[in-house]
Amino acid sequence: MNFRTRSCLAVAIAAVFPACTSCDPAPQDEVPIIKLGIVLDQTGTSAAPSWGASANLAVEHVNAALKRANVNVQFQAMLVDSTSTAATTVTLAKDLVHNQGVKGLVLDLSRSSIDVNKVNYATDGTPPLDVPQICILCTSGDINNPTIEKPTDLVEQAALRNERRWQYRTTTKQSMIIDQVLSTILTAGPNGNGDINGDGHVRISLINANDNSGRSFRSSFEALTLARLPGAEIENIYVEPDLTVDSYDWAAALGRLSDDVNSDTETTTTKTTARPDAIMESLTASFSTALIKVYAQGDKSIVFYHAHGFRHPRVQLQLGTAINGQQGVSHVLLDNGAAGELFALELKRASGIDPQYLDSHAYDATVLLALGAIAGSNGMAARASVTGAQVRDGMLLLNNPAGLEFRTGTDEFARALEAILRGDAVNYEGASGSLDFDATGNALGKLAHYVGTDGQWAELERYDCTQAGCPEVP
Repeated sequence: MNFRTRSCLAVAIAAVFPACTSCDPAPQDEVPIIKLGIVLDQTGTSAAPSWGASANLAVEHVNAALKRANVNVQFQAMLVDSTSTAATTVTLAKDLVHNQGVKGLVLDLSRSSIDVNKVNYATDGTPPLDVPQICILCTSGDINNPTIEKPTDLVEQAALRNERRWQYRTTTKQSMIIDQVLSTILTAGPNGNGDINGDGHVRISLINANDNSGRSFRSSFEALTLARLPGAEIENIYVEPDLTVDSYDWAAALGRLSDDVNSDTETTTTKTTARPDAIMESLTASFSTALIKVYAQGDKSIVFYHAHGFRHPRVQLQLGTAINGQQGVSHVLLDNGAAGELFALELKRASGIDPQYLDSHAYDATVLLALGAIAGSNGMAARASVTGAQVRDGMLLLNNPAGLEFRTGTDEFARALEAILRGDAVNYEGASGSLDFDATGNALGKLAHYVGTDGQWAELERYDCTQAGCPEVP
């Protein structure tokens, strides 16, 4: 397969700019281009075409602002299909960086992001990528963990520790999502203590993919549950991440999750013959959709809870009103008032669609890479020669709390560019959140308790996880 030509969708680039009044050289016949690699699922188990549309919108807005500021460079979004497969994502990332010259990557899933970052630490002579990567759906607690131990895979250990600071993520890590789910489950029931079926015992069944993210979710869920309620019981079953959705026996899986037999060989909790009070899933959109189709045909006597993945647009589209009553915790759809609202209006204008889950993250990640390239290339005669390290370092200058606050859209980016070109501090407040990366590459944001109503998702409560304890906010 020729990955250079695979699914590449480029944003139109203006041909000639007016005379430059900034420190950039005068425009040439062709405007220099900086390419960004947008490696997001278009056809796989987590496919969401609106993610690519959101990244393209970000490039459109930044390019218009650059033209207005007379900065002689433009960006091109190289959108390729990850298929939600880590091996495919790695192959595409290598091609985009080494053959097509992209200066930053936007990625989708935890496993894919980890494996792409592992290329930077390879010991077999594989050339490193050395460009910043921002993941929009990376919630694994292992990612960007500076103390994690992987003695059997030191390359993965280094990548997870993010020692060279190439890996970033816009989504809050899963332990915070789990904590908010548990706040809902363990206060449910007639006595408000999680004993939903009233049998005097709290048991929760989990179903996860048998991969890095799923195993991390399971271990975090059990530990956090026992910290809150030491007598609780956990059962977990795994499904293989590469299974064929339509041929898997989801009814049998649901039966195991619902019965009074705890067959989990890894649980540290005491096993009983009590039936579960709740079922919790953290699967890809296609897996959870198949599972809930079976659940919807049954008696639904056990309450089902979901992690962030169930809010994927594919779930809503395929299940329709079957999502009614389904609930979980996810990242908020939009944030920062006017920033989120303008993004929503502009996405509708550009693509004809309303914002879907994580669209705002795809937009913000692309904005950070693009404006990071501008901040990192200040003083360079040829901005298109900016290195990956300069893009990363410039990106980290965009969230200075003491700097000029700017939000989404061409007008705001043009205002920010004036400050960036002067070397002044700026602070981006995006459509998905504040995006203030910590020293390990994580960004905290707001979470929402969501529920299906009339075939649509509604956010019941919001929690600000940029603050200690994730307090509820309007």
